[in-house]
Amino acid sequence: MPLIGGGGAGNTAGGNPSGTGTSLNYIGNHVYGYSGAIALDGTTNDNTYMLFTTGPQYIVGTVQFNNLDEGAGTDDMVCKIFFDNQIVQSYRVGSSNIYTSPDNTIPVLIPPFTTVKITIKDLTQASTIENIVSLVGRVYA
Repeated sequence: MPLIGGGGAGNTAGGNPSGTGTSLNYIGNHVYGYSGAIALDGTTNDNTYMLFTTGPQYIVGTVQFNNLDEGAGTDDMVCKIFFDNQIVQSYRVGSSNIYTSPDNTIPVLIPPFTTVKITIKDLTQASTIENIVSLVGRVYA
């Protein structure tokens, strides 16, 4: 069974197995993480929504971005996925297409022992719009 927290840490290292946070949670051969609703920090900096390191397994999954603010249609945002501090995928949302549809997903294959960071940046208004990031996948040995 995969260990929460990865890297050989015990099951207590992963934190809250049923709620939200920046780490991953494991159930048998499945993995998930939900950032919860987090407001942007009011700057044009990258805001971290998930940050974790995988263990000796690899993960095939999907990352989804959503926001909770109907006024977000006036903001341009960029969502980024980093593996070991390198951008591997980016998703730009223009002011004409609010990303509240569940179709805004990005498939990922995460290698073993990889530090994953998922961020959202407001490119235009430096607002405090609340966003959510989720990752759902399957773990393979």
